[in-house]
Amino acid sequence: MSNSRRRSIDRIRDGLRTSTAEDPSLTVSARTLTYYLDDNSAAEASVVVSRDGAYLLAVVEDLGEQDRALAARVWQRACPEVWFVDLRAQLIRQLRRGEPERVFAGVDAISPELAPGLSFVIADLFA
Repeated sequence: MSNSRRRSIDRIRDGLRTSTAEDPSLTVSARTLTYYLDDNSAAEASVVVSRDGAYLLAVVEDLGEQDRALAARVWQRACPEVWFVDLRAQLIRQLRRGEPERVFAGVDAISPELAPGLSFVIADLFA
C-alpha cells in the first residue's frame, strides 16, 4: 500500500470514526478486508461502516473502470452508499442507491449519508 493511499484512506477512516463515536451501534472497519456479501459474492473495501451487521458505507480503492463496474454491482446489492477513491486522479466517485454517480475532486466536499454533518474536502484527503 502506498503512503498516499494509506494517508487518504486513513483520513476517511479517522473522520468516520470521530463522527460516529457517539453511536455505539456503528462500527468502522480498522483495515482493508474482503467482505462476503452473500453465498455467491465477495468484495474488498478499505473502510466499511456498519450497524448490526448491515453495511451502510463502503470505501473502495478505485482500480479502473472494469473493476469499478463489477465492485459497484456487488457492493450496491449490499450497501446503500459506495465511495470509489481514485488515487491517480485524486477524486472520489460516490454511488448512492437510486441516484446517479457523482464525482468529487479538488475543492469539492463529500459527505456520507450516515453522517451528513461530516464532510471531506477532496484536496485535503490527498494532500
